Amino acid sequence: MPKIYTVGELLIDFTAIDVNVSVEDASTFAKHPGGAPANAAVAVAKLGGKSSFVGCVGNDPFGDYLTGALKGYGVNADFVERTDRAPTTLAFVARREGEPDYFFVRNPGADVFLSEKNVESIPFATDDMVHFGTNSLAEEPIATSVHKMAKRIREAGGMLSIDVNLRPAFWRNPEMAKERLEAFLPDAQLLKCNESELTWLTGEAEWEKGLAALHQRTDAVVICTLGKGGAVVSVKSGSMPIRVEGFRVEPVDSTGAGDTFIGAILYQLQKEGVKSSDLFGVEPSTWENYVRVASAAAAISVTRTGAMTSMPTMAEVMEFLSVN
Repeated sequence: MPKIYTVGELLIDFTAIDVNVSVEDASTFAKHPGGAPANAAVAVAKLGGKSSFVGCVGNDPFGDYLTGALKGYGVNADFVERTDRAPTTLAFVARREGEPDYFFVRNPGADVFLSEKNVESIPFATDDMVHFGTNSLAEEPIATSVHKMAKRIREAGGMLSIDVNLRPAFWRNPEMAKERLEAFLPDAQLLKCNESELTWLTGEAEWEKGLAALHQRTDAVVICTLGKGGAVVSVKSGSMPIRVEGFRVEPVDSTGAGDTFIGAILYQLQKEGVKSSDLFGVEPSTWENYVRVASAAAAISVTRTGAMTSMPTMAEVMEFLSVN
């Protein structure tokens, strides 16, 4: 079975208990483990897959809590570094009609100190997958470490998966985010974004035109989530994008929903043994099924609070699909 490695930030989400208020006005917060790539690793593990997280936390109580949380969810934490150079990164999250509003305490945070030495110790095999998000490219040395990891997985013949997951607060200049992401597009096999990120990347307001423009710059299979409009899968050599309708639920907290979605996609590729060389030959009906399962997992997650804490098991996803 292919191994899934996610790399990037692992942090504390302090989620506001108060609903529909700003971070400034919230009075009480609940502590949750978070960080987009770490969330994706947990989504894989909770669905029944095998995942490892690669990242860095501080030598502090929050770092202890986060490494313990990963292990508790069944994620391999052997490649989690500890550092004295900065405390564990924190994020304060307020919910406005379910949508998260973030304030990051990261100047810098421990996550940016992921070392090349740690990345070089990972024994990649041909079938393995590496997944990361653009936030990891904003600072050094983590940006160089991610570059090294991406290069090593491609040299091994494995799959490179990227979630755009743009968080402007991580960047001094959002245009730098686009420039650094562009450098990875030729080597990516799987690219996940939402509709606004697709517009940001391509300048196209309509997702059909945006996907066409993006395929001029990458051969990757692109999965674009459309909010209440579901999701669309686009293969460069395919005749047309594959549109999958979403599920209507009452949102409580959408923190980590996108991470749940991409984690569910990666899990299904792992379960089916889909290799990098096989990805572009996956049948449209199979993609449709993958996205339907991922959408169900994400829909369940937004009805609960937190990111990792909200992610479902496969049994819960199957039960949800049986009535929707």
